[in-house]
Amino acid sequence: DEVDALCDKYGVPKDQYTARPAGDLRANSTPPPGSICVYARALEAGLRFPLHGFFREALAHFGIAPAQLMPNAWRAMAGFLALCNSAGVPPSLAVFRRFFLLSIVNKKHKGWYCFRARYSSGAGLRFTGMPHPYSISFKDWKHEFFFLSSPEPWPCAMEWREPSKSSLVMPVLTGEENQWAAKLLRAYGGAAVDLNAYLTTSNLAAAMAITTSKGN
Repeated sequence: DEVDALCDKYGVPKDQYTARPAGDLRANSTPPPGSICVYARALEAGLRFPLHGFFREALAHFGIAPAQLMPNAWRAMAGFLALCNSAGVPPSLAVFRRFFLLSIVNKKHKGWYCFRARYSSGAGLRFTGMPHPYSISFKDWKHEFFFLSSPEPWPCAMEWREPSKSSLVMPVLTGEENQWAAKLLRAYGGAAVDLNAYLTTSNLAAAMAITTSKGN
């Protein structure tokens, strides 16, 4: 009932997906056939199903399963999607990768990844308003997950993997992609974007309504 309520809250289509409690399985276990692991906090952060084209492309590029991205990584991708929609530019993965680097969360506990800003100064797009992963309200996120199955093949890895080194290299942008990056920076004046204030339900819904990732 708890898993069903969570799926209802975040609009997971029941006619396309079947949710089941994790039981004795770990998040990084081999998932049940046709299933992926989903964190409750990732849904809260902006993960939605069906996966948006931008999300599908990012997962395919890095070659990792959705549950390998910690909730704040999903918040960064959802925030970027909403910012692009607001600024009127396509959500280009290359532009996102120019601003953010996929980084392992903890070298002692490999498997989980986050996104870190490539530029600590005003030279790039930066986000604030991320919940601290070890805050009291957020600390149990690794234990709150379930499995989601689909009759159609998933457009991403289902089992946990390590991203290739080539997927982490700084991308070379086309002239058009450089224009999109510049437009995003102009739109937000080079200041850090507070996702607490910006990534609202309405902004995210508007961005998700564009079901394909243009310009990629």
